[in-house]
Amino acid sequence: NADEDITSDPGLIFGDMDSVPKTPAPPGEQTVHQEQQPQVAQKDLVLPPGDGLFPIPIHPGSAADDARVRNVLRHFKLLGRSVAKVVRDGRLMDMSLSTAFWRRASGKSLTIYDLASVDPDMSKSLVKLHSALCSCGANSMVVMDGVAIEDLGLYFTLPGDDDYELCENGGEVPVTGSNLHQFLDAVLDAYFGRGTEHQFIMFREGFEEVFPLEALN
Repeated sequence: NADEDITSDPGLIFGDMDSVPKTPAPPGEQTVHQEQQPQVAQKDLVLPPGDGLFPIPIHPGSAADDARVRNVLRHFKLLGRSVAKVVRDGRLMDMSLSTAFWRRASGKSLTIYDLASVDPDMSKSLVKLHSALCSCGANSMVVMDGVAIEDLGLYFTLPGDDDYELCENGGEVPVTGSNLHQFLDAVLDAYFGRGTEHQFIMFREGFEEVFPLEALN
């Protein structure tokens, strides 16, 4: 039946966020626009799809009272509530959420290989870095494609976002063979740890206003 189709693989039932019909909320139902909010661009909410949408990491150091951050988080709570109603009512929603999104939302542990469903190109590069690190000897230089890690021009910033520093003054800290492990851990923390923690807290909070998320497992 429709419920089984939706819950068996929820990542297949969605499409482009911009195509979601805009319908008025029922009387008395709270929306994210109860008060005037700053404009939030889609780039603040989701990454371009790998196999679906995934939240843009928010730096853990972002001010909790930042109006843009608060508004982004309200959108994730609304998203959770909306998705839960879709699943409960056996409807289809034209929005694709990535495999990693659902694994993260349900509390599963994610690894560097799960990045493939978020950003395939970035994932390939990071997996190659990880493989280079694992294949080098204890006292060997870490080399990827014949090039020393120190010569790749990498710094402790989130790939694709130089404003997201992975450590203090990360834009000035080069990635080397000796700190490559810390770099990879910091990238994973941005995507699957502290950088998306609050978005998923709000998504789960909104979802569980309708029914328990664990019912999908």
